[in-house]
Amino acid sequence: MTIDMSQFFQVFFDETEELLAEMEKLLLAIDVQSPDEEDLNAIFRAAHSIKGGAGTFGLNDLTEVTHVLESLLDKIRKGEMALTAEHVDAFLVAKDILKMQLDGHRLQTPVDQDAVADARMTLQSLSQDALPPLPPEHGMETPSASAVAPDGFTRHFRIELPKIAPRDADALVAELGLLGHIDRTAIDGERTCVLLATNESADDIVAICSFVLDPSDLKITEQAAPKPAMTAAEAKAAQEEAQGYGFFEPLENEADLAAAAKAAQEEKQGYGFFEPFEPPALKEAQEAAAAAVSSPAGAAAGAPFSATEVSSDMPGTSGSDKKATARKDNDRAAGNQESSSIRVG
Repeated sequence: MTIDMSQFFQVFFDETEELLAEMEKLLLAIDVQSPDEEDLNAIFRAAHSIKGGAGTFGLNDLTEVTHVLESLLDKIRKGEMALTAEHVDAFLVAKDILKMQLDGHRLQTPVDQDAVADARMTLQSLSQDALPPLPPEHGMETPSASAVAPDGFTRHFRIELPKIAPRDADALVAELGLLGHIDRTAIDGERTCVLLATNESADDIVAICSFVLDPSDLKITEQAAPKPAMTAAEAKAAQEEAQGYGFFEPLENEADLAAAAKAAQEEKQGYGFFEPFEPPALKEAQEAAAAAVSSPAGAAAGAPFSATEVSSDMPGTSGSDKKATARKDNDRAAGNQESSSIRVG
C-alpha cells in the first residue's frame, strides 16, 4: 500500500502560510519600547512550529532560516536582549524569505538565494549582541556562564531517542544537527543515540523532538566538556619525564624496581667473583686486631691458642721433632720481637 504524501505536504503548506501571516500581523502591531510578553511568545511559537514542520518533511532551506530566527526570538523573549526596531525589520524580512521558499516548494517559483543568505547573516549578526546576565534577585543565584570547550561549544548532551520509525529518527537527527555538532550511534540495534555539542539549552532539544515523539520518552543527559588536547610543548615534556629526561631508563612497574634492586645488590657483592668492598677504616681495624692476637704479647695476655699447640697437632711428626720445632719457634719469636705474625708448618 502506497501512502500519498502530497496531502500531508499540502497541510504543511497551508499551516505554514497561516503562521507566517500571523507572525507578520504581530510584528507590525508590536510596541518596540514595551513589547507584550504574550505577543513575543506567539511570534516565537510560530517560528518554532514552522521549523519543526519543515524539518519533518526534509525542507532544510526553511529549517536553516527558522532556526536562526527562532534563536534570536528566544533571547528577546527571555530578556537576554532588548527588542529594537532593527530586530522587527529583520523579522519581517525573514518572514518574506520564508514565504518565498515556501512558494518555491509549493509552486516551483524561483528562490533568490542571495537574499536568503543576506537574511540569515543579518539574523546571526543581531544574535551576537546579547545583553549580560541580569543581577541576582531575592537571594537567587544566577548560573555561571559555561566555559567554551575545545570544540567551540559550551554544552554537551547525550540524547537517547525511543524506538521510532527510521524516517522519523533521520528527521530528528537532521534537525538536532542544526543546533551544533552531532555524532549518531545505535543502541540495542533499534534505538538512536545522539551526542550533541551545542550552545543551546535542553529545552530547545525537547522542543524539537516534541514534534515527533512524546518528550517523556526522551532521555537527555548533559555531559562534561572534553578535555583540551596537550600542546606540543606539554607532550614533549611528558615524554621526556617518562624517558628519564634522556639520562635514565624509566622504571615502569614493580618488576623493574625489583630487578634494579637485585642488580645493585649483586654489584655490591662482586657478582660472586670478588670480595665485597669494605671501607678502609674498617679493614685497618680488623688487621690491627688480628695482629694483636697473633703477637707474643697477645699470647701472654691470654691468646686463645699458641704456635706450639698448632704445631703439635700436625700429623706425621715425632715427639723429639715436636720439641725441636717448638724450641726453634720460641727462639725465632724472641729474636724477632717486631714480627707481627708467626709462620707455622
